[in-house]
Amino acid sequence: MMTEMYVVFIGHVQGVGFRHHTRRIASAYPICGWVGNESDGTVKMVAQGDKSILDRLLTDIESYFSDNIHGKKVKYQTPTKEYLGFQIVY
Repeated sequence: MMTEMYVVFIGHVQGVGFRHHTRRIASAYPICGWVGNESDGTVKMVAQGDKSILDRLLTDIESYFSDNIHGKKVKYQTPTKEYLGFQIVY
């Protein structure tokens, strides 16, 4: 079953290549969605796929950016929109 994971990353996550590396990490998984900067200094990500794969994606991102991520908010939900590929939004 398709699941949507909504994540807000908190910390020193802008200006450090977070979006580009997140897209690179996401490209290794059969998922779709997007990642983008927010005006409050956080980074928001929406990813859709199998929940176990989404959890592995999140673990990989957290491992890569362990010095930058100081907190996160995660919500799982039924997808409301279909995305193609995994993109950086500006």
